Amino acid sequence: TFAGIRKSGVGKSFMAADIACRVATGTPWRGLPVKQGTVFYINGEGQAGFRRRLRGWWLHYGVMPENLWVGERAIPITDNAAVLELVAYIKGMAEEHGRPALLVIDTLNRNFGGKDENSTTDMGQFVDAIQDHIMDAFGCVALVVHHCGLSDKTRVRGASNLKTNIDVEYRLTKDPGELTRVHNQKTKDAPEPPDVRFQLRAINLEWGNEDTTAVPIWDNEFDDLPADDPEPPMSKQQKQIWEILVQAMDDAGGEVLDNKALVERCGSQGINPARVSEARKHFEVQDLITVVKEGKEIKIHRKDPILG
Repeated sequence: TFAGIRKSGVGKSFMAADIACRVATGTPWRGLPVKQGTVFYINGEGQAGFRRRLRGWWLHYGVMPENLWVGERAIPITDNAAVLELVAYIKGMAEEHGRPALLVIDTLNRNFGGKDENSTTDMGQFVDAIQDHIMDAFGCVALVVHHCGLSDKTRVRGASNLKTNIDVEYRLTKDPGELTRVHNQKTKDAPEPPDVRFQLRAINLEWGNEDTTAVPIWDNEFDDLPADDPEPPMSKQQKQIWEILVQAMDDAGGEVLDNKALVERCGSQGINPARVSEARKHFEVQDLITVVKEGKEIKIHRKDPILG
C-alpha cells in the first residue's frame, strides 16, 4: 500500500508520528487492533522537534516505541545511488530487528532531491523507487507525507502520476474547536471510510522546565467533542461578510468572485476594506475559500468546507 496524507499547518507530521509509534508498539488506534512491526521513519526536517514528539508520545501512552528507527537526514529518493544505500541500510537493520512493516517519508518535498515535483519523469522515479525497491522488496506499507496544491487545496501537489499510484490518500483540514479532520480522498479496491478527527493536546516533556510538545488525541478518546459541524466560528462582522460573499456569488451564478466586487459590496454596507481583507484571510485559513491572484486581480473561489 502506498498512502499519503497532506496539507500544511494541520498536524500532519504529528499524525504520521502517531501512526508510526502505534505500529512500532502495537498500540490500538481508535479502538482497533494494530499489528506490531518494525518502522523506518525518514524525517527530512526538524530532528529536535521530532525527538520531542516521540518523547511526548511515550510519556502520554507509557510505551516506548523501541521498534521505530529514525533517519536523521533527508534522502533524495529520486537518486538511484541514494535509494540503493537506503535499501542496504534497511536490509541490515531488518536482519537484527525484523522486516519493516511501515516506511514513513516526511515529507515528499524534503526527500525529493531537489527535482521538479511537477515533472512526470521525476515523480515517476520517486514512485518507482518506493514501490519497486522498498515496498515490493520488503512487503511493507509506505506512508508519504505531502503538501496539497498551491491554488487547488483539494488535490495532491505535483505531477498526476503520484495520485495515480497512491492506493490510499487522506486530506487533512481544520475543524472548529482546534480539531483536524482526516478525510479520505482515495481508497483503492475498498469502500471509502468515514471521516475521523483528532485534536493536538499539549504534553509536558518533564525535563525540569515548561517545555512541551503535542500528541494527537483521536475523537474516540474524549467526551467534549464539538458537534460535527464543518462551519468554523466567525465573529459577527465576519459572518456578515461571509453572507455578502455567498450572496454575491449566488447573484453571479458561480463559485468565483472578484475581490474588488466583494470590497465594493461590503463598502455599501459600511464595512471597511481592511476588515474585508481580514475576513478573507480568515475564510482562507478555515479552508472555506481559495484565493488566486491573477496579475493585479484577486479571485475568490468558494469551497465545500469538507470536500473542498
